[in-house]
Amino acid sequence: MRIERLAIIDAGRCAFESAELDERLAADQVLIRPHAALLCDGPAVSAFAGSARPVSLPCEVQAGLLGEVVSGPLPVGMRVACRGSVSTQVRARASECAAVPDETSDETALFFAVAQEAMASVRVAPPRLGENVVVLGQGVPGNLMAQLYRLSGAGQVAVVDPSAQRLAVAQQCGLEKTFPAGERPLRECLDELAPRGIELLCVAEEGLRLLSEALPFVAPHGIVTLQATPDEAEARRLWTAVVERSLAVLGAPGLRLTDERRSADAPLLMDWLAAGRLWTEPLCTHKLARHQAQDAFGGLRDRPDEFLGIMLQM
Repeated sequence: MRIERLAIIDAGRCAFESAELDERLAADQVLIRPHAALLCDGPAVSAFAGSARPVSLPCEVQAGLLGEVVSGPLPVGMRVACRGSVSTQVRARASECAAVPDETSDETALFFAVAQEAMASVRVAPPRLGENVVVLGQGVPGNLMAQLYRLSGAGQVAVVDPSAQRLAVAQQCGLEKTFPAGERPLRECLDELAPRGIELLCVAEEGLRLLSEALPFVAPHGIVTLQATPDEAEARRLWTAVVERSLAVLGAPGLRLTDERRSADAPLLMDWLAAGRLWTEPLCTHKLARHQAQDAFGGLRDRPDEFLGIMLQM
């Protein structure tokens, strides 16, 4: 079967390319026709921006998807959310697809896959009762991670970002303690968490550039979770802090949950999204057509204050 698949062709350029998709499905696979994809901060944006991290181009774009089942073990026509390649048809494991309730809008359900990734940090590094949690980066991934920690028994949940606009969105999502890293030294902001300091530091990919500033405020025996891999210089500073203050660090590979755990969490996350306990309306800042994918990535790279989550209609 010929399909159209979105790929980062080179730094600053993306396009839908023709590709071949094998229609044969394994016993646990379904074929899905996506209606929309959620573009937001993540590896694809880093590749589009020409990130220094090694990436082989062209590379296909993976994102949260909302679509309908075409064939496989799930009912044909069933509306599902999952993560997959941004393409006109995609294969996915049935166990990784979440059924979308009839009353839940496409715009809300589209955030399921990113919420599922954010949930991994909460499951692997759950907050102890009353613990201070700080999330660096307030793109869509960091925002949902902070909301999940707020729902999971943390004491203070503080979010840090250089963008005043992104912090304003965080407040709309119920994250009241915001630290504007671009307006005042991070040291002054994080002093507000004294005397306990940061007991759990969660670093979204968009917050990696703030890691070295925040590390001195992580309490001895604290925990650091990383949604992406820091560069060599940041990694050395992190290792020094680990040794000096007996920190525990969980990198991105360590935040991968088992399929069973992800499947068990899926109904809960979809319920929270549908009920508004995970609030996503302010996070969907743009709705663009498929032919505007280049504009979407350009906005995420060049105007991050304005572009948070983009619903790319397929």
